[in-house]
Amino acid sequence: MGMKTVSPTWDDLMTLHLSQRLEQGPARSAYQIPTLSLLQCSGHSSPSISTIGRMKEREKEELEEEEEEEEQNGSRGVRGSSSRGREQEEEEEAQGPTRSPSSRHNQRRPRPPHRPAPCKASSSPSCFLPIAGGVVAGTPMGSAPASAPGRTAGRKKHENWMAELPPRLRTVPLHHLSIPGSHDTMTYCLNRNSPVSKNESKLLRFLDRVAPCIARPVVLKWSVTQELNVTEQLDCGIRYLDLRIAHVADGSEKNLHFVHMVYTTALVEDTLTEISEWLQQHPKEVVILACRNFEGMTDGLHQYLVSCIKNIFGDTLCPRDEFRSLQQLWERGYQVVVSYEDEETVSGHRELWPAAPYWWGDKVKADDLVRYLEAMKDVGRPDGLFVAGINLTENLQYVLAHPAGSLKKMTLPNLPRLEAWIRGQIPGPGCKCINIIAGDFVGLDDFVGDVIGLNEKLLKPWPGLRLPFVRSVAVTGRSPRAEHWTERLGEGDGIL
Repeated sequence: MGMKTVSPTWDDLMTLHLSQRLEQGPARSAYQIPTLSLLQCSGHSSPSISTIGRMKEREKEELEEEEEEEEQNGSRGVRGSSSRGREQEEEEEAQGPTRSPSSRHNQRRPRPPHRPAPCKASSSPSCFLPIAGGVVAGTPMGSAPASAPGRTAGRKKHENWMAELPPRLRTVPLHHLSIPGSHDTMTYCLNRNSPVSKNESKLLRFLDRVAPCIARPVVLKWSVTQELNVTEQLDCGIRYLDLRIAHVADGSEKNLHFVHMVYTTALVEDTLTEISEWLQQHPKEVVILACRNFEGMTDGLHQYLVSCIKNIFGDTLCPRDEFRSLQQLWERGYQVVVSYEDEETVSGHRELWPAAPYWWGDKVKADDLVRYLEAMKDVGRPDGLFVAGINLTENLQYVLAHPAGSLKKMTLPNLPRLEAWIRGQIPGPGCKCINIIAGDFVGLDDFVGDVIGLNEKLLKPWPGLRLPFVRSVAVTGRSPRAEHWTERLGEGDGIL
């Protein structure tokens, strides 16, 4: 006969919480992931005591794995970590007992980067909720997890890569080139005090209202897709910017923000001005601005946004239906292509282009995403600009199974597979050719360089690249529709 499991009472939970405080100390228990709270709020029944124990063991194992990984990484920097040099740290360690209490506090083992800071005296609203596996104690509403360890230190700059293309590629249409882009470009500046977007689920918005100090740190971990600001992205060679625009319900009528689960601190008008100033310093670079989402936007706000775009970029806006090669764009002084998702607004403004199709796989694993992208290629590339998104997407099951995880931690181990797929692509007009490739955390490794490098395949015959070329031309005349030309096409390797 098996042992009978009993759902824990409030006293049981408090006992678990207090025992963990005694075992691990406040520095560990103050930022445990609220596993039980998330399960209860998502409609699950209360787990048994044995289930809670297994949860605790699993979370403990994940924390130990992270600490081992951080020790192996050694000198790898963590964004938002202390700026003290290693020599200063060694000198402080050598001081031993002479250090002040505040110094001892600062020298404690670094916390895993995804957790909110422990409670400090603050005027910000805070929560103190006992939960299975620990407690979320006094987390200020303005706090947010730091970024996970990354590989941004050695990123390369490609700020003038369009200007430096070989002459033969300057005459290739822009929609036949390989162009690097960033998915959810503006998530580097998400507002830690922002409410959850109205487009998110009712459950998530409910959690945000009743326990924001629990919901918002978790949301931030899974909504940040970029670490470089917009100027840094342009400097490293990004030329497609995914701008998801929204009007915050309680905000000023003219203050438009960007959004991805939560809203940004940056305003749309300020960001467009920053992009314009960068373009003035790089007169031969062309950017594609994909204006999308439009949460809470009225017709009046659309007209306001379009007026901002026209006023800021002026004559550098490329009119619709005049899509040219880089050489032709340079001759006319065009540097900005605006892809706009609202069809009614596009119809009234020649400076706006229809939305560029985006291949979004909605996959957790790289292998599944690659299969999706290959299936889309089999269907055939769209006419004009289009985007192949190599960004992974989490789901609730994955989040609950990885309570100490984040979008970046999910992405990092999948990068080698995604990079291998990128290097196997071919730009050009063929039905299986690619155009824009957009990804997350574009400063990692040399994602941008890999995408730009694909354009070299257009300079020489390439295995598997079969394009038609004109072998001869015949003239036929005296037809009822007047004289006309007939091309005889053959199969061969070359460039259109």
